[in-house]
Amino acid sequence: MKRGAPGPAARPAPYADSPLYRSFVVRPALWWAQRAGADAVALAARFGLGPSAFEDRMSEMPLAAYRDLIDACAEAAREPFLGFRIATSLPRGYLGVFELSASSAPTAGEAAARFVKYLPLVNNGLLSARLDRRGGEVVLRQWIEGEPLAQGRHGNEFILTAMLRQSREFTGQHVVPRLVRLAHPRPPDVGEIERWFGAELCFDSGENALVVSEAVMALPQVAADGALLAVLDQHATRMLDERAQRPDDFLARVRRSVRENLTHSEALLPRVASLLSSSPRTLQRELTARGTSFRRVVDEVRAEAARAYAAEGELGVGEMAFLLGYADTPSFVRAFRRWTGQTVGDYRRDAAPAAPPR
Repeated sequence: MKRGAPGPAARPAPYADSPLYRSFVVRPALWWAQRAGADAVALAARFGLGPSAFEDRMSEMPLAAYRDLIDACAEAAREPFLGFRIATSLPRGYLGVFELSASSAPTAGEAAARFVKYLPLVNNGLLSARLDRRGGEVVLRQWIEGEPLAQGRHGNEFILTAMLRQSREFTGQHVVPRLVRLAHPRPPDVGEIERWFGAELCFDSGENALVVSEAVMALPQVAADGALLAVLDQHATRMLDERAQRPDDFLARVRRSVRENLTHSEALLPRVASLLSSSPRTLQRELTARGTSFRRVVDEVRAEAARAYAAEGELGVGEMAFLLGYADTPSFVRAFRRWTGQTVGDYRRDAAPAAPPR
């Protein structure tokens, strides 16, 4: 983002439709900008963040706003490799239990498996990850459904750099991947990170991935601790189980209240909280504990209703936008394409029953 470009107050639509994302990168990115002489407080406020962004290890914000914020921090810090720099300079333990469980695993493969398994605990299920094995190679993949740029350049470079750095530190070996895939377009200069990874970098991949040999997965880890790992696994598994077993009554009531009050979009959160005899802060906290957020619930309810309206074929696009609480029709049209990959008209035609044979 260029200096002087409008922030979310001037461009609400891209952020209003963007899913919430939680990241470890916000605080160090703001620190880099501040260290370079930028007004980091004003920069954070420009993207809807308050003082807690400088205190909390993780910050939550719309994914599109996150990408723009980290771009703005990189420009302010005059650091084109900001995500890479943050990942290579973070102190050990910054990623908390997530990092500790991986470092305590017996092998690099077991550490990677825990990254995949416990990722929902730190990101509310927005990020997806998987280990694929094929022909002597292992691919550790990470992506975001419906977001071909994933976390954006700096977020993508951060996560892959952090993963490889940890693998090297945890095993005591200079692990070199066979291939690195990144979701974002190729930037003008990749020399430094290409040398650090020691492998070919492929861009515009729609996902982030490290491709390594099976031999790497078998490497023992220098800080393996079976007793500690058992405790951490038990704790993390209990958290995952609690999330899966939470009763759905509360979430169902939130969804119902959202659905019935979508036209009050500007005051939807306080209105729904009041209807549920709660406060906005408590409602957000309860939803976070269930692995979601108010913004995400609203997006899901809107998507479900939009598909139904489009299939019924009775309402115009403007009427649908109004009923779903959008301030303007173009914002709804963009959201509908994100949900379905189609325009309203194309979706309506595909949903229409076939004409009976003559």
